Amino acid sequence: MISIIILIQNSENYLYETISDILQNNLDAEIICVMNGYDEEYISKLNNFEGKIKIIVNNVKNEKYVSKNIALDNANGDYILFLESDQKINCFYLENLLKTFKFNDLDFLISDAKFNNSMLNYNECLLSREINYESLFELLKYDYFLICKTSLLKENNIKFFNNNYFKNNELFFLNCLFYSKKLFVSEGLLISNDVYHNQEGYSLNFDMFYHVAEKVISDYDFYFKFKGILWNLIFKNLFYFINDIMKYAPAKRKYFADLKSLFEYFCYEKRFYEDILNTLDAQTFEFYNQNVPDVCYTPKKNEILHNLINENFEKLNVAIKSPHNDLTWGDYFFANSLKKSFEKKGFNVEVQGANKWYSNDFQEDIVIVLRGLTYYVPKKDNINIMWNISHPDAIKLKEYELYDIVFIASNKYASIVDNNVRTVVKPLLQCTDPDVFYHKFNQDCADEILFVGKTRHVFREIIKDITSTSWDVSVYGEGWAEFIDKHYIKGEFIDNDVLNQFYSSCKILLNDHWEEMRELDFPSNRLFDALACAAFIISDDINSAHTLFDDNVVTYESVEDLNEKIEFYLNNDFERDKKRKEGQKIVLSKHTFDLRVEEIIETLKCLSLD
Repeated sequence: MISIIILIQNSENYLYETISDILQNNLDAEIICVMNGYDEEYISKLNNFEGKIKIIVNNVKNEKYVSKNIALDNANGDYILFLESDQKINCFYLENLLKTFKFNDLDFLISDAKFNNSMLNYNECLLSREINYESLFELLKYDYFLICKTSLLKENNIKFFNNNYFKNNELFFLNCLFYSKKLFVSEGLLISNDVYHNQEGYSLNFDMFYHVAEKVISDYDFYFKFKGILWNLIFKNLFYFINDIMKYAPAKRKYFADLKSLFEYFCYEKRFYEDILNTLDAQTFEFYNQNVPDVCYTPKKNEILHNLINENFEKLNVAIKSPHNDLTWGDYFFANSLKKSFEKKGFNVEVQGANKWYSNDFQEDIVIVLRGLTYYVPKKDNINIMWNISHPDAIKLKEYELYDIVFIASNKYASIVDNNVRTVVKPLLQCTDPDVFYHKFNQDCADEILFVGKTRHVFREIIKDITSTSWDVSVYGEGWAEFIDKHYIKGEFIDNDVLNQFYSSCKILLNDHWEEMRELDFPSNRLFDALACAAFIISDDINSAHTLFDDNVVTYESVEDLNEKIEFYLNNDFERDKKRKEGQKIVLSKHTFDLRVEEIIETLKCLSLD
């Protein structure tokens, strides 16, 4: 049931007709009439509806927000619609909008409306490239263009009230927008009394140019996904032309000419949507006085985007957003290897540390965010790609939907996310750079058992396990002095230029994962880099160590198991050499940055805007 709240003020032009129409159409609705102060004449007329409506009198005069709050407290419907007494409601549209509301489980629905010889257009200010604050606050004055879920108001304590900064309608509207999870913009619900009875009449010529311009402007997905590539070509023209129509001024000739040629390039001509025409009733045509054309245009958005991408792909600038930009973090080297592979394909690429993520110095077209612990706010005028390489527990599902493409460094978790978000999600595992990580033995770098990594401010499990045995381990990394005896610590940092020599020269390299990454099967970058150097690895138990590398990475489950496997493989050179060489073949043939960049490019070329 919907609660229709009618605020009675100084006009009653449509009040009784609206109430009668609602009752005669047998809508599942309750009508609540709210009066600011007692008026015997109104009360007498409303009593003619014989108890079919609720009448509420607010004796605090000139405080409309009090009246509205009283009405909300007395509303029993699942949905709320606000009207004023000088407005007529189109019951046909209301019924269909309620169906839309229920079918899509919406929280909030707003409707464009014509009044005072002008148009309020929600699409123009809410779905534009940037929020049009002036238009938005103009819209906020009119709460009677919305339907909202009653539970939305009650659960979030949304009320009408005045303060020094907002009028009551503005704050109510903003709160509804803020708390709504699903919102819908429609047209045709209301028409204001002063327009309907204007002596000069009211008309809007609904020709094909208006239809296409409105269609394209309101299609925010199309609007954003072209990412500025077509902005100067089409949207500015459409925007100016729409503004001319909205102001009921004749279209300027140059805009008209531009649109004509643009439609021929950007759109298909087709018959006007007969299914739309069939849903319109005579009352709607009377309200809107529309002249519907025989044909309309629909955009070739995907076709054009695909052509532009394929024809100009290597001209696009790529920004790689790395959380860290110093030599002590693996993310920095990962980003630079990714950069090198993109440059091989002809792209102009820049790696940006977090301190430069929002700089305008580099005109980026494609943004690749190496997502670990650091959050990035995507810009809508870029093609945004997330490569979730670690710490999936730090990312909420709604963050993935801010991106056009999401790559996840886990086959298992990519499948989980793909089933729960609407954006493109694909697995893209970490990888290695064979120009940096290759086999090179150096006796000066030869350790029997090696571990490379920072403490992460915790006593990492694999170091706790190995130091509880009798084996000696060489540890390189920051922060270990507070956890282990200093005789284990060989240094705080190994330069990336010689790291391959340490991997190549040790007999056993130890590897581990964060607990959540192990559970969600995110294989660490070290597995790929070390195997590329033909290192023999013992790691904590992660499923991909078996599936990706054909069991050529040895895993352990307990201290006893670790102790036994170290002893076995130190005494069996043949078995150790066999696994490290087979592991190297797998990584070099399947898991390099060049191969990953090819996957990224193919996904970009298939990017769909639907």
